[in-house]
Amino acid sequence: NAFGESMFSILPSLKSEKWQLVNSNMTTPLNHIPTMPLTLMQKQWLKAISLDPRIKLVVTVAYVVFLFLSTNAVGLTLCIAAIPALYGIAKIPVKLLKKSLKPILPIILFTVVLNLFFITGDGAPLFQVWKIKVYMEGIMFCIVMVIRIICLISGTSLLTYTTSPIQLTDGLERLMKPLNVVKFPVHEMAMMMTIALRFIPTLIE
Repeated sequence: NAFGESMFSILPSLKSEKWQLVNSNMTTPLNHIPTMPLTLMQKQWLKAISLDPRIKLVVTVAYVVFLFLSTNAVGLTLCIAAIPALYGIAKIPVKLLKKSLKPILPIILFTVVLNLFFITGDGAPLFQVWKIKVYMEGIMFCIVMVIRIICLISGTSLLTYTTSPIQLTDGLERLMKPLNVVKFPVHEMAMMMTIALRFIPTLIE
C-alpha cells in the first residue's frame, strides 16, 4: 500500500539493510562510483576531434615544446611514458617504433661520446681517460639529450604514421590560414613542411 512505501518505512528499511541500497551507517556499499556512459553523439564527436589533423599537429608541437622545456625528472618521465601510451592508443606496432629509432643509434652514440668528453663540471671529474676528463654534469647532459632525441623521433614518427600527407597538408594550411592576410605563401609552406615530415619514416626505411 501507499503507507508501506512512505517515509515512515523507507528509512528503517534502509538502516536494517532490508533494501541493500546503503549500509547500516548510511554509506554506499558500492566499491566503484557509477559514472555516466558516453552517448553515441559524444563518442562520434571525440573520434572526429582525435582524427582532426590540426589537433594532431598542435598536440605534436606542444609535446615537442614540453619535451625541450622539461629540465627535471618528472617532466622527462611524463614525456617517456607518453610515447608507449600514444602508440598503444593509435595501435601502432612496436616494431615500427624500433625501426624509427634504429637508424639514429649511431648518431646518438657519436653525440653522446662527443658531449661526454667535452662537457666540464664544477667538481672533481669522475674518471679520466688520458687527458680527457669525464664529469657528472656531462653524464647527466648526455642522458637528458638521448631521452629528448628518442622522444622527438618517436613523437614525430607517430604523427606521420597516423596521418596521410594530404591530411597533413590540409591541416597545416588551415592552421596557417590567418597568415593569408599578410600574403604569406601558406599553401607552399604547408606543402614543404608536409614533405619534410612525411619523409622521416621513408628515410628511416
